[in-house]
Amino acid sequence: PRSTLFPYTTLFRSATFPGMPAGTYHLMISAVYNKQPLIWDQAVQLKVGANSVTLDQRNAKPLN
Repeated sequence: PRSTLFPYTTLFRSATFPGMPAGTYHLMISAVYNKQPLIWDQAVQLKVGANSVTLDQRNAKPLN
């Protein structure tokens, strides 16, 4: 099954997904950094409890 999730985000590259069950999810996020559009497109494994994923320009793909 597929679902669309709308996380709570901050300007400091963090997101909170309340009530998410453990499992593998596909994360797709776009943003602009230094006037360059970027995209993050990756699978993430959520476990029970707190989880974190680092999103920055090192693991982003530029949109050209």
